[in-house]
Amino acid sequence: MPRGNFDGFAEELLRTVTGKSAGHPVTWRNVARVVEAVFGSVSQALQQRDDKIKALETRLAEVEKGGVKYVGTWQRAADYKRGCLVTHGGSMWCAIRDNRDTTPGTSDAWQLAVKAGRDAAR
Repeated sequence: MPRGNFDGFAEELLRTVTGKSAGHPVTWRNVARVVEAVFGSVSQALQQRDDKIKALETRLAEVEKGGVKYVGTWQRAADYKRGCLVTHGGSMWCAIRDNRDTTPGTSDAWQLAVKAGRDAAR
């Protein structure tokens, strides 16, 4: 805003926001309408931003919750959730979907993560 030229600035702002021609009287009522319109636009943009942030936070929490977890040697009667790591036959396996009673290496429920080396106990 140019120094000492509030009326000119307010008139230009009013014309830009309302589309009214230059020379429209600058009154506090008109300035208040402009401020209200600007505030409404900013408020809407901030709400959209906040909604996006909330969605990203929810998504991040789901990703962090679903990490991998080593749960020991594979047990036939145990329930395994997606992301569980087990050892079986000297190798380490990762459950790529929830499963039970599915031996690692015999179905698509498990993915080989680390292959047994030649010195692995079998």
